[in-house]
Amino acid sequence: MSNWGKGVNNNIGWGQGANNDIGWGSIYDKSNAGETLLSSGGSGFDSDYQAVLDFATSEGDTLPSASQQILQNNVVLSLKDKGLWNKKDAFGLFATDGNVDFALICWKRLIKMDAINSPTFTINGGFDGNGSSSYIDSLFRPAIDGVNFLQDDAGVSVNTNTFSDGDYILGTSSTANGNLRIRQKKDPDSQINSDTFTADGVNFGVTGNIHVDRISSTQVTSRSSDGSVTNSSNSTGLTSNPIWLLRIVGQYSNGNILSFSARSSFTEQEKDDYDTIINTYLNAL
Repeated sequence: MSNWGKGVNNNIGWGQGANNDIGWGSIYDKSNAGETLLSSGGSGFDSDYQAVLDFATSEGDTLPSASQQILQNNVVLSLKDKGLWNKKDAFGLFATDGNVDFALICWKRLIKMDAINSPTFTINGGFDGNGSSSYIDSLFRPAIDGVNFLQDDAGVSVNTNTFSDGDYILGTSSTANGNLRIRQKKDPDSQINSDTFTADGVNFGVTGNIHVDRISSTQVTSRSSDGSVTNSSNSTGLTSNPIWLLRIVGQYSNGNILSFSARSSFTEQEKDDYDTIINTYLNAL
């Protein structure tokens, strides 16, 4: 890692893929003491990431290592640079070397998500369900807590390192108006703000980033590393039930989740940018 991010004018940037134009090096400057992180204010961390650390400290949580704090601050700065931070209502980055309590912080709302029946937390590996009782309650209720997440303009994103075919990595109620669900299988029965399932034509039985976006009152776009497909799906409302991770009503997953986001809809370019930011962070752990 000694060569990443060097130089304010580094156009390549650490972790840059073929389509990655995010210059992670742009927030660094060389000094005689080595490479020093510069925030938008010229020193220290971005104020929104510092607020996460301050909240964690007030809660008595074990903070991530100093090196990982720099990586996480970079996530916030890069999300802001791409215009994605302000589109989010909820954001959890579960892969961390902080403790389980730190991992459960919603970075946007500065609250703790609830780990129900002890999903397994692994340092830098996020949470795994047990397939029978454990899950995470995000405490985000779209109809009540949504600001950017609207009936006809909304999206959810998750990242997974493993999966259990046919299990639900994200869900709310199985029948209520405005239901949300992401099932990890080929042609999954996913939903967003609807009372009907969408046969997506995209394989969610893969690792990496998965997105479901309601882009209008009649269309939903689903995307994974397998591809992206837009299907017809009428919106019917917003649910007042919280979004669960690794669970839908009566069904539990033994899969894995590394990150979660509830937000307004993303364009395909914004999904590219988001994937690059999350994957760059995960690949550095």
